[in-house]
Amino acid sequence: MPFENELVVLNLHKDEFYQCFLQTLKGRFFITDVNEEIELVGVDEGVDFQSPVPLSLSVNGDIKLVNNFDPTFPAFEYYLMKEDSLRLMCSIEDKLLMHTFRAQYRNLIPREKLNAYRMELKTGIDKEIISGYMNGFHNSILFEPLYAPSFLVHDSIYVFNLVEEKMMVYNIEGALQREVGTNINPSRQRSKFQNRIIQDDITGELYAQYLEGRTGVLRRIELSSGELGEFQNLTYDYPERVEVYADEVYYLYRPFRTPQKTYIYKENLN
Repeated sequence: MPFENELVVLNLHKDEFYQCFLQTLKGRFFITDVNEEIELVGVDEGVDFQSPVPLSLSVNGDIKLVNNFDPTFPAFEYYLMKEDSLRLMCSIEDKLLMHTFRAQYRNLIPREKLNAYRMELKTGIDKEIISGYMNGFHNSILFEPLYAPSFLVHDSIYVFNLVEEKMMVYNIEGALQREVGTNINPSRQRSKFQNRIIQDDITGELYAQYLEGRTGVLRRIELSSGELGEFQNLTYDYPERVEVYADEVYYLYRPFRTPQKTYIYKENLN
């Protein structure tokens, strides 16, 4: 997006993938590299970013999915990038955790409340959100980062909102096609969910990873219903960096309670 005049920059973010997000008086933009030229992709002014975090961009073919996830904040949004703009696809929020996060404002002394209000005027960020960071609530044992991954399977985008125990399916235009419940929630399982859903890049199948005692377990997710399939126990205990490729599972392991080296292992899925 070319500009005849210089831009007045208010803020510049860079995430762990070195993707840049620019905030200016003329609007908000992604900085992208297209054909070895720098381009700015506009962000809709109607989009309300609740927390001061950068956006992360993931590209899969012609589909560009954007999110503003921050592990220290109990909400984030998914956006679909179309040409030179972003469109909100869905929002993920832990309402109970967000209520507690905002309630930290009540625990501030008057001087701290005044500082939070001044920061709100300066940044545009709600003073209750600022107070949550001032009190360090995101570092407390009560706070748990959200896990709501998204995957492209054929011509559909699957988003797992594990807070509300549902799986949402969108088309490539970002329109919601269907929404079903899911039993991936660890409170319903005898195994401990590892906060990880794995995709087989060849078949497109999705698997939830669990740990039952010290045995690694994979369960295929039925994309039509959101239910879990049969248990697939891995051979070796405490598997690490589990990946699935072409109906085969790969992982690292080290013999339990030994000083031996770490090995890579491959086995077939049932």
